[in-house]
Amino acid sequence: MGYEIVNIIFPTGLDKVVDITNDNIDVDVYLNDGHRYSVVVSTPKSYLTQMSENNIDYIEAGPPDIIVKCLTEDNIQRAIESYLPFNAYWLKVYTLAGDSVGAFDIKVMNEMMKLKKKKREEIFDKDV
Repeated sequence: MGYEIVNIIFPTGLDKVVDITNDNIDVDVYLNDGHRYSVVVSTPKSYLTQMSENNIDYIEAGPPDIIVKCLTEDNIQRAIESYLPFNAYWLKVYTLAGDSVGAFDIKVMNEMMKLKKKKREEIFDKDV
């Protein structure tokens, strides 16, 4: 199945954005697979503003955003389309990244990290 965008909804509305080069917006993406994917689309400048407002020199950890130069419908659609290859893998990852259960259950992730470490150690042991 090739994934295609059926509809993009802006719950807040793009017309409410004061500075399209310095903001972020929630976006609901409906694909032809029948699912709705929720993402946040941000501009690089909005990250600088967040750091300045919070008096920090980094972006705090959290679910990822989709980054665009400015918040226009065309930019947002093209950016989201870039997340559709490989069965919409990255769109699914971005949508699920905020959940602490399911695909990103911390217990499952810890087990996966143990397996990865074990494989790495096995490879290192073979090389020595």
